[in-house]
Amino acid sequence: MSHPEPHPEPEALAAYHAGELTEPEERRLQDHLLGCPECAALLLDLDGLSDPGFGAGSLAPADQETLWRSLQSEIRKEEPVPAPLAPVVPLRRAVSPRWLPALAAALLAVTIGLSAWVVSLQRKVDVLSRPQLATQTVDLYSSGSRSEGSPQSLETFPANVLLLTVILHPEKPRSTSRYRVQITRAGGEGVWTSEWRREVVQPDPYDPIPLGLPRSRLGPGNYRIHWIEETGQRIGDYELKVPGP
Repeated sequence: MSHPEPHPEPEALAAYHAGELTEPEERRLQDHLLGCPECAALLLDLDGLSDPGFGAGSLAPADQETLWRSLQSEIRKEEPVPAPLAPVVPLRRAVSPRWLPALAAALLAVTIGLSAWVVSLQRKVDVLSRPQLATQTVDLYSSGSRSEGSPQSLETFPANVLLLTVILHPEKPRSTSRYRVQITRAGGEGVWTSEWRREVVQPDPYDPIPLGLPRSRLGPGNYRIHWIEETGQRIGDYELKVPGP
């Protein structure tokens, strides 16, 4: 599908995924997604968040062994507590162990690592709690290649489905470099028109093509889908019945 508009920014895709766009912005982005497999793949793949692995358990065994040997070395350097300066007073001075600063530094590093891990975990929970883009797929075959005359019907069309992917199976091979799809209601009212370029669709002339339709364009009712070459010759005519939610 040809798109003169540039690809949306990642922030726009994230806002669409979070449901933060206005209705006009959402419709413009949906129109772009219909002909841009790259942006659609990015949107459908937003839930791909990696674990940074912060925390106390992130130290490698070799690093843990080195830290422990360093602490042991500091402990062994500990000397006996010196005798009191004033022999008359039988008191001993409290001396902090020399290895205590090293232990404090190690505990500080572990605390910082745990804090970063908690922040990362919170972000992951926030992403997973966002509503996901629900899709539904249906295969359509040309009316001329089907024996029955009634339109193909979706068994269900749940209210949470935002994108319907229609797989069009060609009745005859396609040969031109550009294609057009027109969708009308049963009464002839135009609903949607789009174009493809050859490099976007499958190279095999008999391969089916996917057509993404936003729910906002499809209310309950009967629809006719016309797949047309740039020469004006029709590759296939399809009928689809959409039930209510």
